[in-house]
Amino acid sequence: MARRQEKLKLGKGSAFVKRRLLWLPQEEFIWEAGFSPLPEMPDSGNTLWLGMVVNRQDGSILSEDILEYVPTINDFAELLANAMQRPLTDENRCRPRVICIRENPDWQELFPHLKQLGIEIVIAEDLRVYDETVAGLISYLMGNTWKETGGDTFGEFEDEGKSRDQLLDLRLAAIWYPPKRQVKR
Repeated sequence: MARRQEKLKLGKGSAFVKRRLLWLPQEEFIWEAGFSPLPEMPDSGNTLWLGMVVNRQDGSILSEDILEYVPTINDFAELLANAMQRPLTDENRCRPRVICIRENPDWQELFPHLKQLGIEIVIAEDLRVYDETVAGLISYLMGNTWKETGGDTFGEFEDEGKSRDQLLDLRLAAIWYPPKRQVKR
């Protein structure tokens, strides 16, 4: 699959608007963020990517997205902005002090903008809480959504329609996944 190269889009019309993010209070949180490929869905042949931001302190999922293509810098920026502005948990909207990510040269264009927001980026090979959460969510998704869909009231699904239905099922299951877990310390 060819990688999509994009320039970072900031400001009006994008999810990552620095002025809006600066208004949010800054908390002493450490977040772990990234994208991971999902196991292939039956009959799809497509690689899906799971993007998540998790709070290292309690393992809560602050933001998630499932993409049908290799994530771009704008997908990563939107994932982080959603975690700050619209967290999936009951936590207050805020900016963290630190975000830990894996090495990815595509993300570096965003680093100066995060620094302007007072957010430190730490490149780490070991994102234990993120990896545990991804593994748990994949297990949950496989147990709840990767089942064969027989057909609907109008007959059998065509391959494209079936793939879209499975993707919708995945997105819904990811949203319904229990957002808070106990993290082993």
